Amino acid sequence: MAHVDVGLEVSAIYSIANHPAVSPDLIQNARFQFRSLGLGDTYILDAAAELTEMHGQLCDVYGRDKNALEVQRWLSARHASLAQARGLNDWKTALYCSLAGHQGFCAGGFEAISAFAH
Repeated sequence: MAHVDVGLEVSAIYSIANHPAVSPDLIQNARFQFRSLGLGDTYILDAAAELTEMHGQLCDVYGRDKNALEVQRWLSARHASLAQARGLNDWKTALYCSLAGHQGFCAGGFEAISAFAH
């Protein structure tokens, strides 16, 4: 799971979420592996690079008319493609899912990406 925060910059924090279809033992094991391997820190860095790379595309999609719905559609389409190719538990799939569902990000909050990109 990726939690996206939009403020002076955009960040994504990763965690293992409970799911009714997954046993508590498996969730506990996944959390142990996540911590032991330092995946949270790795995914934060990967997400920062991905956000930096997508900034120009988001600006183009948002356009002069500031179309948040088009940004949401673009992110959702990317999420669907990644889900099919990489699965639902992939860091990048989780990132795009969270970004597409973040109203503030889609409504121009992505512009804060440039704050840490330079």
